[in-house]
Order: sequence, then C-alpha cells, then structure tokens
Amino acid sequence: MRTLAERGWTAPFPGTPHAPLVQVGVSVGPAERNGELIGAPLRGGAGYRFEYDVVREDLEKWAFCEYSMPLGYVRIMYRISTGGRACEMRLKERRGRLIAASIWCD
Repeated sequence: MRTLAERGWTAPFPGTPHAPLVQVGVSVGPAERNGELIGAPLRGGAGYRFEYDVVREDLEKWAFCEYSMPLGYVRIMYRISTGGRACEMRLKERRGRLIAASIWCD
C-alpha cells in the first residue's frame, strides 16, 4: 500500500496482498461511504463508460478496484479530479475472470 499511496491511491477497506481482482468502477462521495456509478457498456464488452458530469460538482469522485478476500472484499481507490466529464474502464478477462483493468478520464 505504501507504493500505491505515493501514487495517490487510498485503501479505506484494506486487505491482504495478491487477492483476486473482481470489480472496477467509479464512485462518488467520501471514500468511507460512497455510491457507485452505473457504467454504460463499451462496444464488444471491452469495459464501461462512467458519466459523472451530471453529478454534483462538490462530490468527490473515485476510481476503484475491488479484490476478493476470504471474509469479504478489499477496495483501493484513486481520487479523480472534479473537472472532468467521464471515465472509461477497459477490462481484460481470462477464462471468465477479471485479471486487469485500465482507466482513462477526461
């Protein structure tokens, strides 16, 4: 987490290393209690586009990655600048499992 923190990531719900990636997305509100945005699917199932230009400007916006744990989930989050309009998540799957994701915000 120390390396991720230096790059701007936070872990309000920390867990153990090497947990499998199960979800990526965008949320709004404080990191400890926020709501997830519903993304519009990209062509070919390549990922999702999250529009947040309709969300109140003063709400924090976060990109997140969620990992499976034996007793629940761990989530790491990266704060998105409030000046943009949307984010696109590109997903990579192998054998029906999510193995990687990338995000681009404008």
